[in-house]
Amino acid sequence: QLCKWKKGGQKVQKLIRYFPNLEIDVNVQPLSSSILRFNVFLSPIFNWSSRWHGGTEGFWLWVEDSDNMRIYHKEYVLFQKRTFPDAINLELTIPAFSPMPSQYFIRVVSDSWVGCEMLQPVSFKHLLLPEQHTPHTDLMDLTPLPTSALNNPKFEQLYSKFKTFNPIQTQL
Repeated sequence: QLCKWKKGGQKVQKLIRYFPNLEIDVNVQPLSSSILRFNVFLSPIFNWSSRWHGGTEGFWLWVEDSDNMRIYHKEYVLFQKRTFPDAINLELTIPAFSPMPSQYFIRVVSDSWVGCEMLQPVSFKHLLLPEQHTPHTDLMDLTPLPTSALNNPKFEQLYSKFKTFNPIQTQL
């Protein structure tokens, strides 16, 4: 019924299953008020054929804003025949700007198939970002340590220009 060709309908349906398609799952986790971690899982949902795909099937993945004005990350992803149909897990670090947009998009485009494109919106509607200020560690009132406290002549030689460490190095 899809192509209105009774004899070749099953053949067309079989060939359509070779067209590369990916399922995209995304988990977003804020690392700070200005950095997000995206865990992206790409799962192939097509049939592999050496005739149509060869040994590898490549895709371009990028993360863009909702206005399609900026690309925050791009990466080439390669599926291989020997590991097919295993999913690929990507861990991306993406900047977050203030004011936070309502969503970003993950776009995946085939490197060799025309019209093969997937788009996954990533909503920030329920994402809670940490506060803007970053806590600091108070500097303790310590006596600076001598470089001989390293107890290793090779390390001491690295600091031979100094007799003692500064207060921050002493605290660490």
